[in-house]
Amino acid sequence: PNWDPRRLWMTQYQELDRVVRIAGQARDGEDVSEFLRRLSLSDFFYEVRLLPAQKTVDPVTHLELVRFEISAKVRY
Repeated sequence: PNWDPRRLWMTQYQELDRVVRIAGQARDGEDVSEFLRRLSLSDFFYEVRLLPAQKTVDPVTHLELVRFEISAKVRY
């Protein structure tokens, strides 16, 4: 309940044949882990997997961020 979702930004959402890929950036790896956990607990997503992530520095804010990508299947 104490997680602040404003620490994570989705930059891309693609869906093809009920397989989704979500890309984004987060302040740190813990935020990515929490987002992954919440997707896994959702009734709408299953087989949620974190693809290789990397640390990067935002060119505008100069903040260190984690760029991530997640693959999952969706049901609706």
